[in-house]
Amino acid sequence: MRILTLLLSILASNSAFADYPRPWQVYFQEPATEVMKHIIELHDFIMIILLVVLFIVLALLTYTGIRFYHKNNAKPDKFSHNIVAEVTWTIIPVIILCVIAVHSFKLLI
Repeated sequence: MRILTLLLSILASNSAFADYPRPWQVYFQEPATEVMKHIIELHDFIMIILLVVLFIVLALLTYTGIRFYHKNNAKPDKFSHNIVAEVTWTIIPVIILCVIAVHSFKLLI
């Protein structure tokens, strides 16, 4: 009975329809299941968020590098806290992580 169950599970599995890796392949293989299609969609969504964050950070670093260059800013201001900035850079990552979590929870359902 065990052998029959094993043979039926092997024959009924979807892995027989899976694609194979190709030379110099960069992206995912063609998905064999609906779950893998959703995983690829989640991957693409997270990569878009990652690129947006990357370009925002790059723009901010460029802005601060130009704005606070030592020749342009001969006498620097002295301050230690900015509540609005601290709350903002705490809340925005939390919101981004919540958006990613909501999209990833769709895979579990």
